[in-house]
Amino acid sequence: MTHQKLQQQLEQQKSTVADLQSQLSASVSRDSYQKLEQEAEQHKNLINQLQEQLENRQAEITEVQQKLTRIAELEGMLSQTVPADKYSALQIQSEHQRYMVETMKKQLWDLVSSDHNLELGELETVDGLVKCCGVVRQKLESQARAISALQQRTQELQSLAMLAESHLNKWSNRIFSKTY
Repeated sequence: MTHQKLQQQLEQQKSTVADLQSQLSASVSRDSYQKLEQEAEQHKNLINQLQEQLENRQAEITEVQQKLTRIAELEGMLSQTVPADKYSALQIQSEHQRYMVETMKKQLWDLVSSDHNLELGELETVDGLVKCCGVVRQKLESQARAISALQQRTQELQSLAMLAESHLNKWSNRIFSKTY
């Protein structure tokens, strides 16, 4: 009997061990399953983000391709509208105008820099150009006043010269008429 009891206990313990192993494997699988589920959710979110980025990039690529197509169309239209010799002439004219603009900026800077603390780089900004225009306007007004004063003085001197000339003519007529 003891042997049978021991065998029953052994069988019972084997059954308990098997139950515990199945519970343990079930609990490990649930934990693993939850971890895998979380990882799967993270991967799903990452995939969705990557798909959105891919769609955005594809939209950007499509937009760039459309712009390139439009540029090619415009270049084709331009080449049809403007013959090559006129196009090169326009390029030369454009370069000449750029040179003239730079020359005029330099002249403007030379004009205003002697009286004011300005730098050549200031002519590249709108504020700098406005400041230079104000300085030039002041100089022009000053020069206009000086010219006006000189013209008035010239008129005064011309009237004196005309008066002196009339007196001279009057005397020279008397002197020359008496000698003849």
